[in-house]
Amino acid sequence: MISHPFDYELQENIYSTSEVKCLYDEKTRVKRWIEIEKVIAKVQGELGIIPAYDAEVIMNVCKFENLDYDKLICDYQNSKNTLVPILNSLYRLCGSSSQYLHYGVTTQDIIDTGEMLALKNSLNIIFRDINRLSAEILKLTKKYKNSVMVGRTHGQHALPITFGLKSSIWLDEINRHKNRVYRYYNDIYGQMGGAVGTLAAIPEAVLVKKKVMEHLGLSYSLAAWHNARDRVAETAAGLTLLSTTLSKIANEIILLGYSEINEIREGDFNHSVANSSSMPHKNNPVLCQRVVTMATQNRALLSIIIENMTHTHERDPRNLWSEWLSLPQIVIYTSAILENMLSIFKSININPVEMKNNLYKSKNSVISEALMYGLSRKLGKPEAHKLLREINIKRVKENKDIIDLLNDNKIIDILDEETKNIIQNPSQYIGKSEDIIESILHETVNIENADSVQLKKFDISPIGIIQTIYNNLDSCPINTRYCDSETIIEIFEEYHDALLKIEQASHLFCLYWLDKADRSKLQGISKLDGKNRGVFSTRTPNRPNPIGIGIVTLNKIIGNKLFVSGLDCLNGTLLIDVKPYISENDSFLDAR
Repeated sequence: MISHPFDYELQENIYSTSEVKCLYDEKTRVKRWIEIEKVIAKVQGELGIIPAYDAEVIMNVCKFENLDYDKLICDYQNSKNTLVPILNSLYRLCGSSSQYLHYGVTTQDIIDTGEMLALKNSLNIIFRDINRLSAEILKLTKKYKNSVMVGRTHGQHALPITFGLKSSIWLDEINRHKNRVYRYYNDIYGQMGGAVGTLAAIPEAVLVKKKVMEHLGLSYSLAAWHNARDRVAETAAGLTLLSTTLSKIANEIILLGYSEINEIREGDFNHSVANSSSMPHKNNPVLCQRVVTMATQNRALLSIIIENMTHTHERDPRNLWSEWLSLPQIVIYTSAILENMLSIFKSININPVEMKNNLYKSKNSVISEALMYGLSRKLGKPEAHKLLREINIKRVKENKDIIDLLNDNKIIDILDEETKNIIQNPSQYIGKSEDIIESILHETVNIENADSVQLKKFDISPIGIIQTIYNNLDSCPINTRYCDSETIIEIFEEYHDALLKIEQASHLFCLYWLDKADRSKLQGISKLDGKNRGVFSTRTPNRPNPIGIGIVTLNKIIGNKLFVSGLDCLNGTLLIDVKPYISENDSFLDAR
């Protein structure tokens, strides 16, 4: 029985895409849960928390294909827990090793983590399709950047613009959504908090959590987020914002395709597309209409997710289950919206001739602003506005061209040459449209092959902490050569083995994270020569990825602590990496 439009067969993928929908398929969800359980067992076995043999058994037998799916269906009829029937099936498969399956975790840990894996994969696809759409609109903007049309405010003719300006504003907005989706992708956290988020069941839970998330490719946070759903809500809100922007564009295409306007039209009018059962002449904007419909659904679903942030106590399924129902729909609708928009822009029909015709339909009223400022240089702005308002009232009543009325009243004689030129050619009055377009085009990455674009996340976890005498930026030297005090670099216990034979190096490269840096800075005044430079040509800490690097002298090692000199960073700075300085490789006598 099929009841949801996502699963229709005759109207397949009207409101969904197979690529994203399959990520939320029921069997795919179960496979993710099993994979998460296996990763937990693997990590716990490697750390000696559970016997290695039992971890191996769990890894080998816990496979989806080993489940008795018919029995599983029956078990679910008698269970009130989302995961327990799966676990019971896995327990039977694992035999005596089953005591170490699902060790130290709770159902919500597994379900939440599974949902985040699906979300991350979905965002990868969505990001790719945003790039594809951006590339299509970019081509359109370049092609029609000088096609003049009338700009409309309050649904009425206003002033001249270009279609390139209109589409570049769309592009600018989509670029911001692309940046948001990239950020969301890199902010997907796994869940592992145990029964109430205390990680109390096993002493090594923190290390287990770190390594499990590393295996799964998810971000790690010490605190559980069982009842803190703000990240999920923010991602859902971002996808809804994206779908609403695309809905706005689709709606604009519908409006500009009205028979009375006919400036833009969805798709080609050909025999292969049946648009109306009763009117053969129709070419309905069906794809645009679908986009608007799905975006409306997303906004409604978002309200549920926002409402579900009001969890009570440490965990609350009343809110949680609503989120699990709503989030996949938002993701699937967003993917389908993007796919529909791609189809729209690949075959969109732009009509520059009709754009220009429409510009002159209001009998030169579109130059009223230019006339007002031209007259204001002689009469002052209030008087110029009043005069033109009276002329325009007369223009409407008598159905005359505004230029004829200006001539009748001898007003045109007091205008300067610049304004007279605009009267002769209203399409010149487009202000800084070209500069705005070029600015947005410059900021937009022109992706020639958007299919190949994949999100890349760099998981960098600190390996230690740096202890210095500098507690604020004012006291911290600007260069390592001014640092005479000894610094202690404490390597975290789990990385202690990586220090083997490091004492053979007299000097070390230290890479560390400058958490107080301004990451928005791209240029600044260099302290070396006082000139404005791009940050990549300076050593300033203020840069997109604020990684500090210093060459230090290794004085001694005690346990997991390195005692060094020559490091210019704040107390508590997190260490990213340590490498030996090798003079024959790292020193260049002719460097400038």
